[in-house]
Amino acid sequence: MITKIFVDMDDVLNYFTMSALRYIGCDVEPWNYGAYNPVWGWNILHASQELKCGKSFMDYDDFWKRFPRSFWASVPVSNMCYPLLELCDKYVGHDNVAILTRPTNFANCYAGKFDWIERHIPDRIKNCFIGGSKHLCANHESLLIDDNEENVNLFGDNGGHTILVPRPWNRNYIHFDSFGEVKKCLSYYVFKKGNQ
Repeated sequence: MITKIFVDMDDVLNYFTMSALRYIGCDVEPWNYGAYNPVWGWNILHASQELKCGKSFMDYDDFWKRFPRSFWASVPVSNMCYPLLELCDKYVGHDNVAILTRPTNFANCYAGKFDWIERHIPDRIKNCFIGGSKHLCANHESLLIDDNEENVNLFGDNGGHTILVPRPWNRNYIHFDSFGEVKKCLSYYVFKKGNQ
């Protein structure tokens, strides 16, 4: 039985990737995942080069250090944010739904993510976890909703249930209606598989 749901923040509750690419100079809209070519996989450095953002970066640290706290705090809320959290609350109760987000190596990211949560979903402050090892929360009663295949695979390998949110960089990108797909999978886990 699923008793706890962990929801990723970036590219699930907000439009992070395209907003980051726009911030560094790419001509993209925050909500337009269609501009992200699936062949790039999850490689935002490669995407920034392909989209000709006008800047080059030595490595991920060089890339991420350019993002101030204000950027992280102001990433636009996704269309699925509030309906998804409401649905999760309905299935397992508000106190059993937590935000689970992985930061970069820079303090601006930690602080900005906390600011984002405080601004957009302040009732979740007590149940938010900012850290890199999401799989540590995995068990047979927990479910992770995330767009990152590595996170999903590790969580599943450690006994948890998972839903991979369709995005161009993962194997579920073929699903056009991301929230519809997540809603269908969530219902399956809560009402069928999770109650076995």
